[in-house]
Amino acid sequence: MRLKSNPESPCWDCYSATETNGQWVRFDSLKCVFCAARLIQALARLNMRQGETPTDHRKRISARRKAVLSDSVAAGLSEALIRDLVKGKMAVEPVKGK
Repeated sequence: MRLKSNPESPCWDCYSATETNGQWVRFDSLKCVFCAARLIQALARLNMRQGETPTDHRKRISARRKAVLSDSVAAGLSEALIRDLVKGKMAVEPVKGK
């Protein structure tokens, strides 16, 4: 199967994951909506650093998530699509065969 060259199609890592029952190991491409959404979701699950207040933790994570989103949008991806994927289930995955 050949991947489409459209920014909303999965990258090679995403396509490979569909062939290996969804075993992602990296978030390589901020030019892929699925990789960007998984990275933003993973950032939300980071633990607080030792000595960090909850407010500082929220600010730090929020800034990192916004940076990933803005980098992905700058690469030509749809902000609305990434936001929709981030709100979805934890294992953001492309449908096999699309």
